[in-house]
Amino acid sequence: MSAHPPRPRRLAPLAPLALGLALLMAGVSLAAPRASTPTTDPLALPALLLSDGHLDRAAAELALLRPDSPGVDPARYHRLMGLLQLQQGEGAAAATSLRAALDLRPTGSAPDPALCLSLARAELLAGAPTRALEALALGGAAVEDLPGTPRVRAKAANDLGRPAEALRALEDGARRFPNDRELVRQQVILVAGLGLSQEALARAEVLLADAAATPAEAASLAELLRRSGAPDRALLLLEGAMLRAPTDPDLRARAAAAHRALGQPLAAARALEPIAATDPAWADEVAELYREAGRTETALLWNGRVPDPKEKTRQRFAILLDGEEFERAAGLEDRLDRVGLLRSDEALRYGVAYAHFRAGALEDADRLLIGMSDPKLFAQATELRAAIARCAESPEGCA
Repeated sequence: MSAHPPRPRRLAPLAPLALGLALLMAGVSLAAPRASTPTTDPLALPALLLSDGHLDRAAAELALLRPDSPGVDPARYHRLMGLLQLQQGEGAAAATSLRAALDLRPTGSAPDPALCLSLARAELLAGAPTRALEALALGGAAVEDLPGTPRVRAKAANDLGRPAEALRALEDGARRFPNDRELVRQQVILVAGLGLSQEALARAEVLLADAAATPAEAASLAELLRRSGAPDRALLLLEGAMLRAPTDPDLRARAAAAHRALGQPLAAARALEPIAATDPAWADEVAELYREAGRTETALLWNGRVPDPKEKTRQRFAILLDGEEFERAAGLEDRLDRVGLLRSDEALRYGVAYAHFRAGALEDADRLLIGMSDPKLFAQATELRAAIARCAESPEGCA
């Protein structure tokens, strides 16, 4: 008689954060600087629109022009078009346009490093990491002075299956641009992806020791560690962060997730209690964790704070059933029926029947088992009805 209805797992996955090395392309301005040319310059308006982020309007203005239109500088036209296409996510088209701009530079002049970096980004977006590295090389030594170069170089190397080279690019970039915290964060992502959780934790702690560190940053890095299979490392990071921000709900929610992954539902519940005390939306999570920990009465106390009546009643029944409080669980039948759960959920109806059976109310148990349509539940109901018949014939049959 051990069949139970499925137990819900209430702690919802936290929004996952974007953790891949694709973030190496984030946070970089792709627009050309605002033009200081006269208003008669046909490219002045599209350049301004692109600089201000009005992509659709910039595209509409550029569509009215051609590289050979009167007064149009063809190299600048292709550059603006390439930057627009890059911001629109059209990597291959952007690479074509930006290469055209490079090809139109004055004879004997060195390639513009910023244009080479933009071309490298376009090649990465187009799935061509080797050509991305070639574009960086085309920019010469000057391209290394641009803040976006380390991320692009690291992503290209990682895409080519050369993580050690990618890590060196990020480390060199962090030394060259010490205020770019994203470079250190990308190191954590890369190292964690290699399964080096202790090293990832060490780098994350360095990042979070900075006065500029935020609870959101700590939560993001901890989630990265947890998802990489190191919930214990994530918990260490979160505990340090919670010393600085003890009431931050995201930190506490992620600490609860890490505790749960480590098989510590009681610790998870206690991590969530401070935020659930002021926000009833968390009450069902805390109650569920106390249920998992076998703390029936505490689980019921928190269940009493759940605002949704259906969820409160469903969870209360599960808590009582898990705690083998069969009479109290069976006593919820009328309430479950009133909120519409008994008719809509066959698994729940089977659970109530089982509670009646364990409480000795055989007729009530048999009544609820009639009409099961789910094949698995029908088979379980058949077994339970056989057990009810044995109990009705002889008390020894219930043993």
